[in-house]
Amino acid sequence: MSHELLPDELRKSLPALYSQENVKDPIVHIKFFTPDSSWTWYVTEGSPEGDDFIFFGYVVGFEKEWGHFTLSELTSARGPSGMKIERDLYFQPTPFQQIVEDKSGMGETHDCDDYCRSYGCKQSAYFRERDRDKGSE
Repeated sequence: MSHELLPDELRKSLPALYSQENVKDPIVHIKFFTPDSSWTWYVTEGSPEGDDFIFFGYVVGFEKEWGHFTLSELTSARGPSGMKIERDLYFQPTPFQQIVEDKSGMGETHDCDDYCRSYGCKQSAYFRERDRDKGSE
């Protein structure tokens, strides 16, 4: 079953880029994932830019970090088995800290003050302990 990654109602309801910049515990509004690998994108904000849409969120992939990514990147990417990225249709807007604490999410607790620093005003790296601790799971 195929579905649109960013339907109009989600596009309209997603907070604009930088709107949660100073929020201590930002709300994650969308979850994208690769069904044939462990990559996940937790979207907190997004804005149109030209013919594309720019997201900001927490990406769990080779690294675990906050960053920008585009709708065109998500729609063109494929997992190792060639599967397309999907949107979690049952995901409900959730504070980031709750997702991190949830064992079905990323299973770790982090200081959400780092979220504001991830915009570049105060931060140089984010959640490095997550990568270090992954080997002990």
